[in-house]
Amino acid sequence: NKVYLGKGVKIGKGVKLNGPALLEEGCRIGDRAQIMPYAVLGKNCRLGEDSVVSKSVLWEGTRVGQGVRLEEVVLGRRCSVPDHSRVEPGSVLGDESKL
Repeated sequence: NKVYLGKGVKIGKGVKLNGPALLEEGCRIGDRAQIMPYAVLGKNCRLGEDSVVSKSVLWEGTRVGQGVRLEEVVLGRRCSVPDHSRVEPGSVLGDESKL
């Protein structure tokens, strides 16, 4: 399955990409992170080292720290999830939410 990469996407070392998935322009994916099926990252999202995104949508400008697992979540625009945070499956965070 395909992983669609927008312009200027930067992928760290040892990153695992499993599609179908979409990374819009300007996304940055940290070392050893995992993009799993049905992950959608909007423009300029940041995913920290050792983090995992699966069956989730991260809207534009969202920042996710290191060691975070996101499964079946929706994060609005410009959300911030700090290192090693837990976000329960099924969670929906509005624009500019911070954990």
